[in-house]
Amino acid sequence: RMDTPVRTMLTASAMYRAWVKKATDLKVHVKEALLADAADFEHVAVSVQASLMKLDSLVGLEAVELPCAHWKGLSSVDVAVRGSSEVFVEHCCGEALAYRWAGDIHPHDQPFGLYA
Repeated sequence: RMDTPVRTMLTASAMYRAWVKKATDLKVHVKEALLADAADFEHVAVSVQASLMKLDSLVGLEAVELPCAHWKGLSSVDVAVRGSSEVFVEHCCGEALAYRWAGDIHPHDQPFGLYA
């Protein structure tokens, strides 16, 4: 179950970013430290997801798309997009977002031969 650590790190990253946006009385060095921590959490999430994708790309894809009841049915892709984790979205969610855009059409298994 590799989706839980990744989603947890993305949530932590999103929370740090949200605190920086909402807190108006933070000193500059505190804001910078929070944003650095957010980036660190996101970097670890990217590393874990990339390791999973190297082991098995289908399991990795399922891990980022799997909804979780603890996160109100959100997947890792949803958490990353809502939490402004742009690096994670760029490196780990491209295929998942392409499948969402295509709907039920799997781009590599079409009988039309568009991607052959």
